[in-house]
Amino acid sequence: MKKGKISLLLGLLGGTIFGVLFAPHRGKDVRDKMKKERGEGGSGLQTLKGEFTKMGEDIEDWWKDIMESPAVQSRMEGGKERFMEFAEEAEDELTKLSDNVKSKAEELKSMVNTYGKKTEKKARRYVKPAQKTVQNIIKKANEMFGDEEK
Repeated sequence: MKKGKISLLLGLLGGTIFGVLFAPHRGKDVRDKMKKERGEGGSGLQTLKGEFTKMGEDIEDWWKDIMESPAVQSRMEGGKERFMEFAEEAEDELTKLSDNVKSKAEELKSMVNTYGKKTEKKARRYVKPAQKTVQNIIKKANEMFGDEEK
């Protein structure tokens, strides 16, 4: 609840300051225009609309003046330059990281190939004697039980 009251007070204060700084005409003049409009059969809303439109135009002009000022332009250019430097550094770091990943992938591929070749050689060392053993067993079995194919 306390937070809401503080927010309300800050909003009122900000709105008041904003209105005083950017009001295109004095309050008395606006009230007189509204009174005249109502006297002519209007509601006074056209006067308010005109005042708010004028206030918006004044704020827009004020903002353009600020953004086009040499100080702001200089800071924006400095910010652009720093951003470009950062982007170039980031690109360099990403390139290094990418190259490192590619290098590690090549190392891993080489290790797998080397391991595969060593494993193949070991397997052949065991497979050949096993093949000979199986052939000898078949040969002896044929001798023992007779070779029916002959």
